[in-house]
Amino acid sequence: MKDGGSIEATGIDNFGITSPALAAKPTYYGFHFETVTFSVAKGQPIIQMRHMKFGMSVPIAFIQNTVTKDAAESFQYHDVSITTELNLPEGIPTVVGTMNINQPDKLLILVLMIKRSQAK
Repeated sequence: MKDGGSIEATGIDNFGITSPALAAKPTYYGFHFETVTFSVAKGQPIIQMRHMKFGMSVPIAFIQNTVTKDAAESFQYHDVSITTELNLPEGIPTVVGTMNINQPDKLLILVLMIKRSQAK
């Protein structure tokens, strides 16, 4: 991407972050980085993003059979996201944000590491 450029991508996967009854339902995800610029501060390469968004559309049970605990046919998708401005040091993994998920003692942690490719 060129300095000052943007990038967006979407996909589908089964991350296993929903309840076991909905484990077979896919999760839709996407990210958008807008106005990405490269600079140097105190001798350290820095990547700046005016707008960064990571989002997912996850299946959530809204009616559950109390006898069978089956929620596979009674769900809807709910959108969750992290949106922020960023200044990241180049090549260093950085925690951008966290999201609670529908499982006890589990947390989704978004970590970004950005490195410029070398022009050939």
